Amino acid sequence: MATMYCNLCKRPVDARRQIGVGTLLLVLITGGLWLFLIPFYSKRCSICKSTALSKTGSANLADKTIIISSNQTSGTKKAVNKSKVVPRLLSLIIIGVLLFLGVKGFQFINEASRPLSTSTTQTTKQTVTTQEKQVAAPAKTEKLPAIDEKKALRSDNYFGNYTNPAIKKGSGTAQLKVWQPYLDYYRKLAETSPLFKSFINGPQQLSVQYDEIWIHKNEADDIGKLYWKDDKIQAYTSEKFYESNPVNHVTVNAHQITSIHGRNSILTEITKKK
Repeated sequence: MATMYCNLCKRPVDARRQIGVGTLLLVLITGGLWLFLIPFYSKRCSICKSTALSKTGSANLADKTIIISSNQTSGTKKAVNKSKVVPRLLSLIIIGVLLFLGVKGFQFINEASRPLSTSTTQTTKQTVTTQEKQVAAPAKTEKLPAIDEKKALRSDNYFGNYTNPAIKKGSGTAQLKVWQPYLDYYRKLAETSPLFKSFINGPQQLSVQYDEIWIHKNEADDIGKLYWKDDKIQAYTSEKFYESNPVNHVTVNAHQITSIHGRNSILTEITKKK
């Protein structure tokens, strides 16, 4: 707080910056960034709340302020301090930028969290159907070098640490499929940035026969599974824990498959390091 001369009150007064409800709201909206602009606020008279203040009194006020007549009949005059114009313009520009960024950020979050429309769902179903047909078609088998697959996957950590995995014995057929809400969510994000396409690359469903499954859970609670048949690797799946559906936010609290690797993909990855 400082003592300055008020041109309207014609007396020395306490001059200070006024912080009201509007300032508090702007601090909340901008996440606290507005606090850096408070030092740019104009000091006001504690009596009349005007900014017609000077440090040296009325004798030098003419050099520092412009007196504007606001009401000819009443003869009331207001003083506008020239030195306050630049900070005010700067404040307005920053307000505009912050509001623009806030609106854009809100739109992005709203779009990302909004359930998919009917037309988008239909398009997604058509895409999945096409991909299922592609998966059903016989894949070309690449000629890969003969290796001890179990030994190779125990020593290679690309698909996880399987040095001492939990082993489930028993024959069967597994219908592996990437969780549909996971695909829908990242397809939606891929519309805003191509970077998200990498999250849904690869096969999205696979049918394998097995007589043994290796299971590994890492520190992040992700589960990796290796499916075996006659000591030959058949498939790998990665499962992540979801508390809720990322599309409609319904509670899930379960592990869901988010990626699948077939036999050729696994062998190509571990043999190229040999």
